[in-house]
Parts: sequence; C-alpha cells; structure tokens
Amino acid sequence: MFSFGIGTTGGPQFLIWKDNDPYSRSDVYINSVSFAKLSKLRPFAYYLTLNLKGDDIYVTYSASENSAILRVTLVPDGRIELLLWQEINNDWLSMWQWPSTYCEFYAQCSPFSSCDPKGSQDHCKCLPGFQPKVQQEWDTRNWTGGTCVRQKALRCDKDDGFLELANMKLPDHSYILGNMSTNDCESRCLRNCSCTAYAYLNASDGASGKCLNWYGDLMDLVQDFVGSDLYIRLHDGDPVGNVKSSVKFTRKNKRSIIIAVAAVSIGLVCVLSGYFIWRKSIGKQERIEETCTGMNTSIELGKSETELNIFSFNQVVAVTNDFCEENKLGKGGFGPVYKVVLPVQGNSASKVSNLLDFCFSFLFY
Repeated sequence: MFSFGIGTTGGPQFLIWKDNDPYSRSDVYINSVSFAKLSKLRPFAYYLTLNLKGDDIYVTYSASENSAILRVTLVPDGRIELLLWQEINNDWLSMWQWPSTYCEFYAQCSPFSSCDPKGSQDHCKCLPGFQPKVQQEWDTRNWTGGTCVRQKALRCDKDDGFLELANMKLPDHSYILGNMSTNDCESRCLRNCSCTAYAYLNASDGASGKCLNWYGDLMDLVQDFVGSDLYIRLHDGDPVGNVKSSVKFTRKNKRSIIIAVAAVSIGLVCVLSGYFIWRKSIGKQERIEETCTGMNTSIELGKSETELNIFSFNQVVAVTNDFCEENKLGKGGFGPVYKVVLPVQGNSASKVSNLLDFCFSFLFY
C-alpha cells in the first residue's frame, strides 16, 4: 500500500511511502517552494507548492488559468499524478507524474554513492574519496548491495576536512541545527566525530540560513540536481585530484595558508638571528685585532724579544674569550696563564708557526 505526505524528520520534504518504507522523496527544503510545469496543450502553467509558514506545513496545487480543472491523485503503482480535465474528450489527461525516472526512486544507489540521472547504463558511482567494497558486485550493477567504503578512514582530528559537491539532492535523515553562519555550521560538524556531511541553506526572508548535519550513512544522493551544495567529510590525504574543479577541499586550503604564514615568520626570525650573530662575531674580531695591533712584538729565529705593553681589561677579555677555561694553560705563582688566538692577515701568514710558540702571560691582582 502506498501513501503520500510530508516528511518532517529533519528538513521538510515530499515523501511517498510503500507500506512503512520510503519509496520516493523530494529534496530537503527550509523555504516554501513551487514546482511549475508548462502545459503543451493549453497556454498555462500548473504548480505544486510546499508551503512553510511558521509551524504550519501543507501542500497546494494550482494553475495560472482559473478555468483549468486539476486533480492530484496517488495511483495504485505508487506515483503521484497531476490530471487536467478535458471537456472535449470528457476525460482526465495526465500532465505530470512522480516518480518517473530511475534516480527519482528512493535509494537506487548504495550509501555514500550518488545517482546520475544522465547515466545511460551506469547510474551509480561512489562519492569522491570512496570506492566499492566488492568491485565484482559493482561491475554487475548491483548498486544497492555493493556498498561504497572510504579509501582513507576518518581520524577525527585536524586532518579531517570537507569536500564540496555542487548541485546535489541532499541526503535523507538530515538534522537541522538552526540558524547560524556557514563557518559555524562547518565547525559544528567538525567537532562531532559522527558527523559525515553538512549543508547550509539560505533563508528566503533574509535571516541567517539554516545548518543541516548528517550522521552515519549518506542515503539517496542524486547529482546534477537542482539542489544545494553538500560538504562531505573526508580525510586530508584522500585522492580527490580526479574530481572536477568545482570541488574544493575547504579545510586543507585554510591549513595551507596557516602553514605558509608560519614558514615565512620562522624564516624571517632565522635571518634576523643570523644577522645579529654575524655582527657580534665581527665586533669581537675587531676588538681582538685592535688589541693585537697595540702589541709591539719582534720575533727572530732562535731569539725572541718582547716589549711588554699595558693592556686594558676589555682587551684582555677579548683575547681570552672572556677567560674561557678552554684557553687556560695553567696556573703559576703569579696567577692563571691564558693563551690567545691572533688573527692572521696579509704578510703575517708566514709568521704563524712562530706566533703559535708565543704566549702572553697576564698577571691579575
């Protein structure tokens, strides 16, 4: 037995039931909507309207020509039929029937797959990021039994994102979360590990749109439909490169921007740090050279003559690397003895071997 009515579990929608099971359903609506058809026999249009006014939901049908006599009926085979009375033939003429095409019947494809109304033979295909669980069943066109499964499992972490599928008949079993922004709608779904998709429907009265979430399997999807954009949850690493350009991986794009900004910031810090370290080393080298310039030293083979100068404390700090323990040669009766490293420039290179044998002793009181 068939029945026709309005499904109110989730978003309002037209529904035909066979016994207690869905037989056919329309898209999900949050605004009043009319389905118009043009008559080929007479110059007028007829309408089937879903009216949403506050808590009231009801269906009306009408025609642009007041003289037209219309009738809507549920026929025994489970179709809704709109009939026009013809006085000439004294009979009813069928003007419109629903469902009439393959994809208009409920769940012709398995969960996480979509029905293609333009497909001549292969009506069903898995959603991007999914693949047939048993390829043999899919090859034999067992689309209702051949389940689609994820290519990469969700982790419920920062690597989950959403893939935009445009112009889709929204899945069955939606949950309306109320009025909110698009970003809030996405965040609500992302925070719930059971949420597999979301959609954002604009309100006709100018108010904030409504957020819809889906949990579990996505059922009764139709592509290339005069519908809405659906965002399905996928892992960031899913191979979705073969999807047409209208599909966008929203969360991945946001994360790429964050990574790029962070990389530029870190690079800038490294450059500035390197510059200051370089300047510090240059300053130290200049101090050492300044100190050593004040030393009058004459060195001859087999003989060393040294004129002892008085050096400032800063000069001593520079040539001993701030009294580093590694430069300490020992400790005598007059105090510690440190070695220094002298810069070699120009013709001084030939004197390196002699200079290495030369040590400066500093006495501190």
